[in-house]
Amino acid sequence: MVAVTVILLVMPIRGAQAETETRTAAATGAAAGAAGERDAAGERAEAVGATGDLGDLIGLGDLSGLGDQGESAGAVGAVRAGNRPAVFLNGDREDIDAFFVDGFCYVAARPALEYFGTIVFWHGAAQTIALNSREGALGIHRVGEDVIVINGETKRLGAPSVMKDETTYMPITMLAALINADSFSRSEGENVIRIDKRFAPIGNLVSTEDQVLIKEVMAQVAELKNYNPLNFLAYLAYREANPELDIDQVILYVNIGVTKPPYSDIEIIDNPDDPFVVVDKNRQFAKDFAPELTVIDGFRWRREAGEAWVEMKAAARADGISLTLGNTYRGIADQRVNYNRKIQEGRSVENVDATNSRPGHSEHHTGYAADIRPIAGRSDNPIYLWLAANSYKYGFIVSFQAGKEFIHRYAPEPWHIRWFPLEAAAVMYEENLTIQEFENLYANPGRHGFKTNQETARLIADRIK
Repeated sequence: MVAVTVILLVMPIRGAQAETETRTAAATGAAAGAAGERDAAGERAEAVGATGDLGDLIGLGDLSGLGDQGESAGAVGAVRAGNRPAVFLNGDREDIDAFFVDGFCYVAARPALEYFGTIVFWHGAAQTIALNSREGALGIHRVGEDVIVINGETKRLGAPSVMKDETTYMPITMLAALINADSFSRSEGENVIRIDKRFAPIGNLVSTEDQVLIKEVMAQVAELKNYNPLNFLAYLAYREANPELDIDQVILYVNIGVTKPPYSDIEIIDNPDDPFVVVDKNRQFAKDFAPELTVIDGFRWRREAGEAWVEMKAAARADGISLTLGNTYRGIADQRVNYNRKIQEGRSVENVDATNSRPGHSEHHTGYAADIRPIAGRSDNPIYLWLAANSYKYGFIVSFQAGKEFIHRYAPEPWHIRWFPLEAAAVMYEENLTIQEFENLYANPGRHGFKTNQETARLIADRIK
């Protein structure tokens, strides 16, 4: 059994792969176009920086002030000229940069960590490193501080890491702690640094069964754009608990939060006007959010959704189906009144939550969603059947599908539809994806902001026996 505790979980692959490269490209293009052809990973990194604290993102609280970046800069400035130390890893001399300064020994972090079977990820905006190791460890470190977090345990090392010529250097004590080294030594007089750690048998640290599991998960770094290093422990635990799932499904489901209890660890939405915005029981609009709306067919909409509705309504009429709106946009204040009224009727919170959103969590806040009459009718109603088979042609997707309850956390609602750009709606329909799945696979797979060298990651995973 994998002895890990799921401490860090950000926001859970593909249950149905895109049938062709063309459709994949169309989905990606639709997402990019709607977002102004942004670099999704880069924008998300900036968003994390803007909201201020990666510690909050990864569930560690405020990490600021734990180290002294001034001391870090001073250390770099004080580096003495001269020959760089010889670095020996497991007795072999490696071409890795290092230096001594003020009694401390610093080693270039990435090549040393990779040598010992650790995949290194970098978050530029947050100046933070995440590590996934072949022993099933998740490490977190912010450059310029003397603190590391390993599988949720915080350690202070006494000397901060430093950035020099766009390379992160770590004190040898920090490197040794991150890789769980057997021994390390440094001699400024001899100008030598040594770090030793046994590779084989890896079973002295984790079982053979665990090696297979860890290798399977780490191999996905080089294969999947939506791999999130902060979810490493969660991937291992969820994979072990659900061996019948494909590994890409494990990655997807953990990323989109199926392991998180509803209305816990709530994230405030930072892209409220994006047509691909995800609002659900773990993501909430800010209290003052109010989209720009227009009145179409007597109801308030985002303009593009309302115009698509008019076109779809006419097409349904031609097929002998009469579509009638029940409601479209509903503000946060109105949602609060609606939700509280149902609680006051004597229904339990659990019962109300199954069919209603709490204020701030409703798709109706987006201006892209609508309920079609009859609301709460029989699932075999001809209107619902027509919507299920045809609405995507006009950009509408049935949000709360039967069989996807473990993702959207509502009872099925075949009358509730939401508009997306046409290319994206086609992919969501053909691959049977919820908006949570589509966002993580296509619209913004790198929303966590971490990047790595995928080829190096592949080599590291391949070395695990």
